[in-house]
Amino acid sequence: MCDECHSSEPNGQAYRKDIDNTGDSAVRIVNVIQRYPPAVGGSETWCQEVCRYLSKKGYNVHVLTLNINKEEEFWQDALMAETDLAFGKLEFDHGVHIRRYARSLPIHSVHHFLYEKILDRLLNIYFYGPHSLEMYARMWREIRRADIVFLHTAPYPHNYIGFLLAKIFSKKVLIVPHFHPLHPHYEKRSNYWLLRNCDAVITVSQYEKDYLVSKGISKEKLFVTGNGIHPDDYRDTGLEAEAFRAKIRDDYGGQPGDKVVIFLGRKTIEKGVGHLIEAARSLILEMPLKLFLVGPCFEWYNNLYANLSNVEKQHIIEMGVLSHEDKVKLLHLAHLLVLPSKYEAFGIVFLEAWSCGTPVIGTNEGAMPSIIEKEGLVCEFGDSQDLKAKIKQALSDDVKSAEMGSKGKAKVFEKYT
Repeated sequence: MCDECHSSEPNGQAYRKDIDNTGDSAVRIVNVIQRYPPAVGGSETWCQEVCRYLSKKGYNVHVLTLNINKEEEFWQDALMAETDLAFGKLEFDHGVHIRRYARSLPIHSVHHFLYEKILDRLLNIYFYGPHSLEMYARMWREIRRADIVFLHTAPYPHNYIGFLLAKIFSKKVLIVPHFHPLHPHYEKRSNYWLLRNCDAVITVSQYEKDYLVSKGISKEKLFVTGNGIHPDDYRDTGLEAEAFRAKIRDDYGGQPGDKVVIFLGRKTIEKGVGHLIEAARSLILEMPLKLFLVGPCFEWYNNLYANLSNVEKQHIIEMGVLSHEDKVKLLHLAHLLVLPSKYEAFGIVFLEAWSCGTPVIGTNEGAMPSIIEKEGLVCEFGDSQDLKAKIKQALSDDVKSAEMGSKGKAKVFEKYT
């Protein structure tokens, strides 16, 4: 915890004693989140890193989560390709205690009548899910024994259940909402009510904090922690990286003069991957380009990609989810990372790219301009022509691009470890 957190409470000394592990028994922190790694996602990774850090510092850290991997499993049974991945009920991750609970499939009538017509449309409350009746029924045992309850990721309903139980047992409640300004699911009355009533709200950017202050959340309970990575995990691996480059050339017909662009993230409409594909389809007619699309896929994206021609697929390449090691090697190989997203609380993939000396492009939405600053370029979200122009600008000036990547790497070491 930052020192600022200690002084924000009316009784600063009492609060310091609450959160510092200075006694004989470790402070017990119970985290509640929708998924936990190996599930891929920014908030999931943030939770894991913070939990591991606190555990290493001597805190007694617990995580309550669902036993699902892919985001599609929020609403349906696991895909056949996923059925060989099974989570245990109780796991340990670098000293962190993880309890996974069975996800409850949505009931059609409840979903459309109660959640949509009454809660959402009438009361402006997001409560669609994912849900786990098993977790709700057993969560009270963990929260009763907690010193601090740490909620993760608006607008999911586990936060409301966790908050109410924490208040019943008179526990301190923190939340890190990873808030996406202007996203309709986040801009609900219920989310702002929750943030106003938690004891502290952790934001990952100054932009997010300023936005929440403008929406009536007390600035005294808002604390900016930022995001962070381990730079040592992103070093060039020498001969291994060279072997990976050779494999990429062999597998995908790469040529020495090719410009390599990467998209890294969940392939959803809001991430702008469709706009990137549209820009790339035009760019490959003008310059030697390989676009590698890395991250979890969704049905709409699979349909979009299937409609590309065979020639286009030689230049616009679906990679799926890569291991961390292969992701790092690809980032070192790349000339540019592009995340043309509409909603980003931060954009940790920018840090990953910068750590490899790779310049970035984001959009002018949300926190991205304040994170990228002068160490990259921004475009208009949804404007594939503007995106194409910015990609072409970055790839046509090697000196300027190298400078942006180098300055981005320095910024990571200075601010984001």
